[in-house]
Amino acid sequence: MFWTRLCTLICTAFFLLSAPALAAGDFPTRTINVINAWLPGGIGEMAYRPVGDELAKILKTNVVLVPSAGAGGLMGVNKALTSRPNGYNLLLTTDASLIGLSTLRKVRWSMDDFIPVGSLGSPSVGLAIRKGDPRFSTFEEFVAYAKAHPGELSAGQTGMLGTEHLNSAIVYTALGIDVKLVPFDGTLAVVAALSSGHVDCTVTSMLYYEGIQPLAGCAGERYPTFPDMPTLKEKGYDVDWGYNWGLFARKGTPPDQVKVLADAMRQAVQSPAVLSNLDNVKMNPTFMQGEEWATAIRERSEKVKSLVAKGIIIPEKK
Repeated sequence: MFWTRLCTLICTAFFLLSAPALAAGDFPTRTINVINAWLPGGIGEMAYRPVGDELAKILKTNVVLVPSAGAGGLMGVNKALTSRPNGYNLLLTTDASLIGLSTLRKVRWSMDDFIPVGSLGSPSVGLAIRKGDPRFSTFEEFVAYAKAHPGELSAGQTGMLGTEHLNSAIVYTALGIDVKLVPFDGTLAVVAALSSGHVDCTVTSMLYYEGIQPLAGCAGERYPTFPDMPTLKEKGYDVDWGYNWGLFARKGTPPDQVKVLADAMRQAVQSPAVLSNLDNVKMNPTFMQGEEWATAIRERSEKVKSLVAKGIIIPEKK
């Protein structure tokens, strides 16, 4: 009896000690859920779909996109925060959205509650007007008109204190113009309103939409997807702003699992299918992970905090 019980205890101890290593080495063994914090059919989902297909092939498991849009991306974030940090529940959103929500909104979490797994692409963000607007057709004409008619022009954007609000605040403040911000439910609704003349301008990532005319890009260098569009820096304005779509894991996810996911993301975003699709949706292929992406996020966070310090954006009261 004694030897039987001793053997049982030894076997049990061996199993418990070896189980974590086996679990980490076997990851993943079941479906991975990717929570989409944004409306179906948006640029983020369009850019991500082929990435998800490639991840499923690389990881040899199902990778399912779970819609959870609402409140400017906050519903998806909250859903991700209530999921288990085990690598099987990821969040699809932008770093700018997480920065804006955690800095400007009344929430009980921070950027430290998420681990950046890997980015998939950076949208081409720029100032745009309606194609054929009789009042202005060039960047210089638009700025001159806006300064001569303060408060007259309406600027479409998606919601308040969200990504496009940040984009707008950065651009219009740098240009020194006063416009009326008009919120819409989604980016598609904004560019549709602009092309039909219901608003006068916007700062958007859907610069390829028919009926609108891009004037200047927000990044420090010209976008490969819009090589003929000058940057705001080229026009003499100190603007170097952008953001990345990508996958995030909840804090507490085992590092081994994060590494497996990040390595898979690197392979996925470099595949011909993903690169071709990113070109189709006019998104610039980028891949950052770990400290590189965390550093970029910290730098962008400081820019948002400077807007708050200057009173350009008023956050919700905590």
